[in-house]
Amino acid sequence: MLTRLVGILVFVLAICFSHTLEAQNNKYKPKYNTSRKVKKEPFPSTQDYKQGGWLGGAGLTAMVGFGDNEVEFPQQNLEGTFTPIPLPGLMLEGGRYYNLKKGWIIKYVDASLAYKLLLGREEFSITSPTQNVVYEDKHSFNQHFASINLNANSIIPIDDYSFIQSAFGVNADIRFVDGYPNNYPDGVTGKNDNGFVGQIHYKLGYGYALDTDLIIETSLETPIYTFAPSGSHFSQLDYYNQQYQPFILRVRLLFFRLDNDKCPPVINHQLPGGFQNGYGD
Repeated sequence: MLTRLVGILVFVLAICFSHTLEAQNNKYKPKYNTSRKVKKEPFPSTQDYKQGGWLGGAGLTAMVGFGDNEVEFPQQNLEGTFTPIPLPGLMLEGGRYYNLKKGWIIKYVDASLAYKLLLGREEFSITSPTQNVVYEDKHSFNQHFASINLNANSIIPIDDYSFIQSAFGVNADIRFVDGYPNNYPDGVTGKNDNGFVGQIHYKLGYGYALDTDLIIETSLETPIYTFAPSGSHFSQLDYYNQQYQPFILRVRLLFFRLDNDKCPPVINHQLPGGFQNGYGD
């Protein structure tokens, strides 16, 4: 299963890169001059590029639990031990970003529509008060969501071509396929109230300027507060008798377009000192 998901992700990223290369062949696209420092800011400037543009991404999801959970079922005079097992899922997204002209703290904002597959497994053991094992089994959930995401992104430059990304955002997810097999014995209940999920999330990533009009970002995202469903454990989601923390490992491409189809200003050493263009002084 993991091999298939990774193969799908690699295939999607290959398509993104092939379309990018095709677009580069049909318009002017300045190349980096690696023999000198051409560019002091890794993120393209609004002085040379349009503020809005397209983005696309793909990634892997994981539902991570933190230790066994022990639950009593007094009416049945039973006790249960429930162990979470993370499984890899898939995420695909497409959307738009808006680059702020005076982004001192927030460099750009973005909005996207995404598909998310959340997978997880639970192994459990049901015992009687005498500690005799009554039932042992496992089951796995697979939940398919359509998601709307909004993010406010800050960047911290590392060098001329790379930066650290830090972002806070919100996501609203609607489940359209509910895979929830239940192998519990009679009298043992579980939770599955995640038809609609609303969360505040945080994302930390690394960005690199592949070229002057193409940025690639790799990030790890996780919710920091879940406000829907209301009974969730702060930032986690309940499935069966366990709490799972969602994680998304994402690769995203941001495509920039020259403003008015003109070339960006070049370095001119005859200009007065302190003169600034889209790439710094």
